[in-house]
Amino acid sequence: MTRNGKQKVARLASEVNDSGPSAAAPAADPSSSSSAAPAASAVPAIGIWVNQTGNHTFHLSPGDPLSAVAGQVSEAVKWLERLGHEHDAQLAAERTARAAAEAERDAAKTERADLQEDKSRLDRQVTQLTKQLADLKAAVRDKIGDLEVLKNLAN
Repeated sequence: MTRNGKQKVARLASEVNDSGPSAAAPAADPSSSSSAAPAASAVPAIGIWVNQTGNHTFHLSPGDPLSAVAGQVSEAVKWLERLGHEHDAQLAAERTARAAAEAERDAAKTERADLQEDKSRLDRQVTQLTKQLADLKAAVRDKIGDLEVLKNLAN
């Protein structure tokens, strides 16, 4: 059970206990000469404990007037537990989706970095090849010039 679920159970138990004996017990009449106090034990409180693992226990004796309330509280606790499990599953799905989106962003960043590295490498190769081509053109012009000189000498 989630922390919120435990807090809701504790609050519900407190509300049930608060509305239990004190609300049902008749108020003492101050004008009465009788010293008898109202019987607070006629309507017992529901004891609800939620331990560290989220288990809950109810302590009522059979035939207790609050047994119907205990059943409602038990159903509320079950509902809260189901709600907590659904919420946990929803949170897990959201975490998985965020992790997948982050992994996709990381992959895109890596791919962009790799492409940028490839582009830089290709730019260097183009520069080198352009320089080699210029050197080859100069060499060809020199050879053509040498051939023209030889041709002129041969004539």
